[in-house]
Amino acid sequence: MCMKIARIEAYPVNMPFEIPFATSLGSLPPKKGPVIVVVETDEGIQGFGEATPDPIYHKESQESVLQAIGKCRLLL
Repeated sequence: MCMKIARIEAYPVNMPFEIPFATSLGSLPPKKGPVIVVVETDEGIQGFGEATPDPIYHKESQESVLQAIGKCRLLL
């Protein structure tokens, strides 16, 4: 029998920059950070990862990462 993903959780991490981060293309929002992702199998094995949105270069945001993870949950 194959293991199956049973649960996906996402935890947004918001932390202010001490100094604003900016490049010639723009600046990052001051409090929006990565999303910690926890995936658990039907056998109770957990894996952890990080999704780091990059709104300057790829037009991703913390919200778009959370939406994508939400869509993955629907497939379980």
